[in-house]
Amino acid sequence: MNDNRIIAQCRITLLKTACAQPDREKLMSAISEKPVVLDREKDVPIQDVSIQDLSDAPLQDQSLQDVSLQDVSLQESSPHILFVGRPEKMHSLKKLVSVGDREAEPFEFIPEKEAEKKQRSRVNILLIDISTDSESGIEAFRRYREYTNLPVVILTSIQNEDIAIRAVQAGAQDYLIHGRIDRFLFTRIVRNAIERNRIICSLEKTRKLERYLAYHDPLTRLPNRSLFFDRLVQSVAQARRTGKNMAVLFLDLDGFKKVNDTLGHSAGDLLLIATAERITKCIRESETAARLGGDEFGVILSEITHERDAAIVAGRILETVGEPVQLAEREYYVKTSVGISLFPSDGNEPKSLVKNADTAMYRAKANGGQRYRFFTPDINADLILHPVHEMNIKKALEREEFTILFQPQIDLLSGDTVSVESLVRWNHPDIGILSPDQFIPAAEKSGIIDKLGELVLRKACVHAARWCSTRPVRVAVNISVCQIQRPDFIQKVSSVLGSTGLNPSLLTLEISESNTLNSTKDLIDKIKIIKSMGIQLAIDDFGTGYATLSYLKYVPADLLKIDSSFLSNITTDPEDTAIVKAIIAMAHSLDLHVVAEGVENKAQLAVLCRLGCDMAQGYYFSKPLPENELKHFLSK
Repeated sequence: MNDNRIIAQCRITLLKTACAQPDREKLMSAISEKPVVLDREKDVPIQDVSIQDLSDAPLQDQSLQDVSLQDVSLQESSPHILFVGRPEKMHSLKKLVSVGDREAEPFEFIPEKEAEKKQRSRVNILLIDISTDSESGIEAFRRYREYTNLPVVILTSIQNEDIAIRAVQAGAQDYLIHGRIDRFLFTRIVRNAIERNRIICSLEKTRKLERYLAYHDPLTRLPNRSLFFDRLVQSVAQARRTGKNMAVLFLDLDGFKKVNDTLGHSAGDLLLIATAERITKCIRESETAARLGGDEFGVILSEITHERDAAIVAGRILETVGEPVQLAEREYYVKTSVGISLFPSDGNEPKSLVKNADTAMYRAKANGGQRYRFFTPDINADLILHPVHEMNIKKALEREEFTILFQPQIDLLSGDTVSVESLVRWNHPDIGILSPDQFIPAAEKSGIIDKLGELVLRKACVHAARWCSTRPVRVAVNISVCQIQRPDFIQKVSSVLGSTGLNPSLLTLEISESNTLNSTKDLIDKIKIIKSMGIQLAIDDFGTGYATLSYLKYVPADLLKIDSSFLSNITTDPEDTAIVKAIIAMAHSLDLHVVAEGVENKAQLAVLCRLGCDMAQGYYFSKPLPENELKHFLSK
């Protein structure tokens, strides 16, 4: 027999030894399942392996001893047997199987009535004697089977063999008949019963795990998309019956791809796990939170009385998920966008509820993220659904539907236009002009941002090369961290400059502050190479990040661009004024120039000049212009 395999059985023993138990045919007819053969090294079942019939082998045949004592793996050399029955029967059996050496006894018998709790925890098998009182024995068998997975062997008399067979059919591993037991047979039955039970338990755990994984996300342990929709179907049906409202929340992490790209997928996994735990804490046990795929999560809120109930939960999720997460020994803040659809006003079917919640979520993301949005019918009029969105971006690149506008940046001392920022717009054939916040998030998430970013960079440099032939005005181009992470990014920038003929000193690359906060050594090294080429670097949207300013020591920037959100109340809010003043002073102490975005009136400009800001841009000076209008603006 192959030493790498052990023979085990799912219900009762198939080792039909020469003990010649009466009605052996009756016993064999009770067998309803095929045996399972395990590979000992891999501990996994091998299908459909036949077992040799050992019924005709002599009792003392060495091959049988090898099978029972060597091919059966056990966790303990001396199994502990909890004996249920009369003490004299136990002592008689113990004497029968004894080897005469107390320290080398193959079994340790524990009387049921004398067993302490500590001893019971060490028990490997139950031996229940029904030979003298079958009713009491069967009752003990049923009692133990209710709360334990321990294997059971029945000890019976020849008169009660039918009862023993029924016990085997009910779950006992095997049975022994008084007067027909020797040490070898007892050893075989007990050890094989323990091993078979271990295998059965292992297989059952495997089945449970398979069932669990079929309906749960293995990373976050939340319900997966399948279980989410199954529960949503039930919730919708219940809402119809009761006439109550319910809500579906669709969540997406803003900037998750950036975490994966900069810190690696292990950090991304940790972020997903933390997010799942935080979402779960925000809902009741009767409600469902699920991971629908990637960085998308869904929540089912059953039996809400008013839409504000959904808004409260969404706000709680935004606040909880928005708390800092410790990744790679640094704190990261992750924004979340939440879309909400209500039953029955926003849909009567599960698919429509999820679709509309998804649509509302992308409107929230397009509006800057870190907010929730209820679905409304007018959303579809000006927001492309996400799956179509990605496909349309690819087609738009092929159809050249993206155009570049330029917004002048003014030197506040001289009043001259010293630079222009290139701003991409999508001239969508059905919707019209779309701003970047309506398609850049989807482009970044899908990976299309690389091609789109290269297109914008090339077009901006082509236009700049034309006007710079008469007037050297620098052009600024927004760059996604996804582009910089590409191994060929430096080569692409160099290629664009070479093919367009633009002087590198007239190009500024703008990276948002949220991207530079998570700078890695590779990112900083690439920025240094960019700087060595003569290209300027600007940190965009400065002041909107959450980390400390210490990263400015490592990112070799030339410019800081103050986010427009600080300028809206700069003339009336002393705190905003103080923040802008501090940013300007800090930047100048680091030999950085400051550009203020979103200047809309003369009063804002006056405050900026008083605080010592270097440059500014906004509708007060000019709206974003196409190239032909920019030329006219520059000629003034």
